[in-house]
Amino acid sequence: AATLVGSAGCKREVAEKDPTGSIHGSVVANGEPINAAAILLTPGGSTKITGSNGMYEFSNLQSGKYELKVFKEGYLSSNKSIDLAAGKDEELAITLSAGTGKLTINKAYIDMGSNESNNVAGFSILNSGDAKLSWSITNAAGWISKIEPKNGTIGTNSSTAVVITIDRKKLSSNATDNYAVLVMSSGDGSTAELLVTVFGSGDGTNTIISDDDYVVFDNLYVQTADIATTNWASANSLCENSIIGGYDDWHLPTIDELSTIYTKRIAIGGFKKEKYWSSTSNPPSPNIVDCHFSMDFSSGTIYSFEATPSGGFTYQTDNNNFCARCVRTSSPLPLVSTLPTTNVTETAATLNGKIEKKGEPAYTEKGFLYSNTFQNPTIEDDESTTKKRVVSGTSTDFSANVAELITNATYYVRAYATNI
Repeated sequence: AATLVGSAGCKREVAEKDPTGSIHGSVVANGEPINAAAILLTPGGSTKITGSNGMYEFSNLQSGKYELKVFKEGYLSSNKSIDLAAGKDEELAITLSAGTGKLTINKAYIDMGSNESNNVAGFSILNSGDAKLSWSITNAAGWISKIEPKNGTIGTNSSTAVVITIDRKKLSSNATDNYAVLVMSSGDGSTAELLVTVFGSGDGTNTIISDDDYVVFDNLYVQTADIATTNWASANSLCENSIIGGYDDWHLPTIDELSTIYTKRIAIGGFKKEKYWSSTSNPPSPNIVDCHFSMDFSSGTIYSFEATPSGGFTYQTDNNNFCARCVRTSSPLPLVSTLPTTNVTETAATLNGKIEKKGEPAYTEKGFLYSNTFQNPTIEDDESTTKKRVVSGTSTDFSANVAELITNATYYVRAYATNI
């Protein structure tokens, strides 16, 4: 039968008195046990590392649907789903296939542990092919505060070192939820995945450093570096005509936005300060002002934020020697879960998904992407490699029956929704 691999499990309800069960088995390749493979169990976020015998075990599990994802350098990651009955001990063997893509990484997983001083880790991206390879990291958890570099080009038989930095204050308040899968994708369609785990809990602060050029919080993108301008018109033109981090819809902040980013000034690297001499004091004394233009500009009156102990906006009629910080707003994207595939036969299956959040504006299209070529199919893929099935209707739970699958082939499935 065709094997279909999903990317997420489904929510479940558990009777409190259910006896616990377990899932155990082995990880093999070409009939041989695989040592030091990392296995991620969801829901729950638990991870196990196989020994020389390739064995693993997850115990004290409530009944429900689980997904096991296996990571091992040199091999394609593998997904397996299992429905665990109350009190049962289920065996699940997992077979890995050797990687065939040109893009590889030198590690399968990184464990950041619980040591609060252990916040930086590194790995290498390698190109084993005979041509240059462009790559990028396509997703990361919010508590991964910096990835350097996030993209680049690797020459033939060469490698690039990547360093990640985490902010433990931004960890989820649920310690078991703090894991991430970094996906490296390349121009030739090959991918590699890295499991990053960290133990601990935080306040879930949603400030996410998305790029060296900007930070994001509360759906507001803020330029990380001040720009020096000669007057308001110049500042306004710079923002409206700049391309920062690949976006071209930047503007000067409104008064409310300027107030917001001032409260977050530490997260965005601080504000440039200008010194001027007060003529009202005797002797004259210097005042330090955060001189940032706002888009609220009328009759020569400019808003900036004054760095006084109490804080507050002050009107500035001097239209010279000010700074600016460009901003842009983002609409929340839809959030979609890929649920386990059902009714799998040799050439057909039922794909299942769920809209967790509709987005703003609400999604206009939903459906499934499935491919026997790419592990992470996207809507930008060519039709020759990735099939797209649009699902109509307004229900947030949706399914689609697909047929004409290739016998004994592995398919990778993702539910999707778009509001653009």
